[in-house]
Amino acid sequence: GGKVAPVLGSKIVEAQTKGFLSDVILGGVAIGDGAVSVIDSASMWPEYLFQLSQIDYQQYYTMKTMAQDMEEAYSREDFNTSFNLMGALMEMTEKVTDEVFWYNILYHHQPNPSLKTDVEEYWRTIENMKHLLNYDTMTKSEKKAYLRSHKTGAEPTSQLAVDYDGENLQKLMDKRMREKFGIIPGDVTWGGLAVQCYTHLGDELIMDVIKSVDSCLEKGVRVIVYNGMLDLIINSAGQAKWINKLTWPSLQEYYKQERLPLYPPSLV
Repeated sequence: GGKVAPVLGSKIVEAQTKGFLSDVILGGVAIGDGAVSVIDSASMWPEYLFQLSQIDYQQYYTMKTMAQDMEEAYSREDFNTSFNLMGALMEMTEKVTDEVFWYNILYHHQPNPSLKTDVEEYWRTIENMKHLLNYDTMTKSEKKAYLRSHKTGAEPTSQLAVDYDGENLQKLMDKRMREKFGIIPGDVTWGGLAVQCYTHLGDELIMDVIKSVDSCLEKGVRVIVYNGMLDLIINSAGQAKWINKLTWPSLQEYYKQERLPLYPPSLV
């Protein structure tokens, strides 16, 4: 969703410069926890997890190596390899952190939050993850072989289908919204094609839309970026990373502005 807002905003302004959509008043573009650049967010997972004591140094080093390979593949526009490396990084994150929650790093084991784990099961998981823990020592050919084996199983983690308060979003869509609309077939469920969409749109998912944000700013469109400080999957450090890649002429002036703390409710 965070990719749609800046792209749609830039396209609206582009159409208006050509005489179309004259009746549309674009007040601005708001990007909340937006996946403008997934690669920048994913590249910061090792740092974020290590600083919050979710992983140890060995795990950090392994994940950092994997993240660097992911960025390197992206830089040469090998989006498929980059996407698969991100999937491997997600898999490792869940296994070595006792399933830290992607949307709120204070939670584990969603949709059944708990800070406890079965110790024996944890060590069995670590044993099964040794192929990943040795990633930083693999040769290039070994890494390629691993990625080929991982590609067939690349799919979103089950955590991405729930929120940190349980499965109430799914219940909302499949029960209350179904009753409200009254036209949804019984064999159609919310998120039923999530895995297929995620897998088939992998290359699209990982491609950034930083240029669209630049386009909005250059055309005078107000852009607001806000982010949850406990969000892991789209973390604040990753957002700051892609913002620093903007070619917007006023970027340095933006950095010089005084920070203003905001607390809800706010009129700013």
